[in-house]
Amino acid sequence: IIQTKVKELAPSDGSGEEFWLSSAWFKGVTKKPIQRKYFDRSLDVNETIVCEHGIPNHQPAKFRKKVSNEAWEFIVRYFPNSTPSSVSSPLSCSECEMASEEYNNTKKENMKARRKEKKDAYPLYQEISQMQKIGSPGSYNRLILPSSNSLNKPFPLIPYHWLHSWRSYVDSYSYDPPGPIPFAEIVCSHGGSMVEMFVKNEMTAGYLPIWENHYKVLEEVHGKEGEMVMAYWEEDTIKTKPDPCESCAKKFEEEWEEKRITYKEAAIHISFQPTTNPFSSPIARPRRSFSGRKKEMSLTVSSADTIKSLKRKVFEIQQIPPFQQILFFNSVELADEEGTLYNYRVPKGAVLTLSMIPVNGEEKGEEVRVVEEGFADSVFSR
Repeated sequence: IIQTKVKELAPSDGSGEEFWLSSAWFKGVTKKPIQRKYFDRSLDVNETIVCEHGIPNHQPAKFRKKVSNEAWEFIVRYFPNSTPSSVSSPLSCSECEMASEEYNNTKKENMKARRKEKKDAYPLYQEISQMQKIGSPGSYNRLILPSSNSLNKPFPLIPYHWLHSWRSYVDSYSYDPPGPIPFAEIVCSHGGSMVEMFVKNEMTAGYLPIWENHYKVLEEVHGKEGEMVMAYWEEDTIKTKPDPCESCAKKFEEEWEEKRITYKEAAIHISFQPTTNPFSSPIARPRRSFSGRKKEMSLTVSSADTIKSLKRKVFEIQQIPPFQQILFFNSVELADEEGTLYNYRVPKGAVLTLSMIPVNGEEKGEEVRVVEEGFADSVFSR
């Protein structure tokens, strides 16, 4: 009914009051098959062509069409949230234009301040963009290089995620300010630094030491949250101010270790380490040694997987029987086949070493005569 009635009433003969109607909505509501989204009772049919004051926005004229007063009254009856826009009203809204001008001026001043901040700390801006991976040594050069300018000199240590947000903020107006520098997240509840624990556990990429003059630029604009954390190099060790908290350090390391060895569907790596066969004989056989295999392979495992299931996975890929496999982690043999990777404290991403027990001299492509029990002292053992 709505579709038919709108088609009948929409044409305007120029007499009486006329209203603007969205061309997009009119086309959507009058075409077949019917599209339900155009018949939602809560819809404002003129949302795309008029401002909140009921005056046409800056859309081109082709996006709106004139309809009669009768047609508009019918439309409003079914779509009460629609904004009326009389053809006799001005084609520009002074209130919206003032608001737009104010917004543009604010944006201009804001971008000017952002560009100045970027210029004052430009070396820092460049360094953030050049960091490629976790543990990037470039970020720690100023701590490690034994120069008269950097040796034993403390540097403010800033969370990298905050610096990344800051870089996006100075680059584009679409990003909000990053907020105060969050020192609180690298200081425990007792006021001790957590950084040395992060460094010890190879989590250094989360924190970047910056020059003090760059820090002053950031603090002046954004402020800080919590006590500032400083890092410096002393006796081949990264130290921090404030000092670390021993109780929190112990708890953190236990939690971090537990997190490292508890996982699902993570990768570990198997490095092949052939075992030398002390026996040899002139009897040749087809070669089935490590020489034809890759030196390393990766497997997707869970910390709950047993050593037995791990050997079975190696067998499925490399065709090495489980009874010939000897697995090591950190020079410790994983001898208990019912033990799990969790029991052996194997973290995700670990590299296990696999040695193969030679059977019948296969490591050298040869076969060794195996003397059965009962013939050790007979002629058959020669």
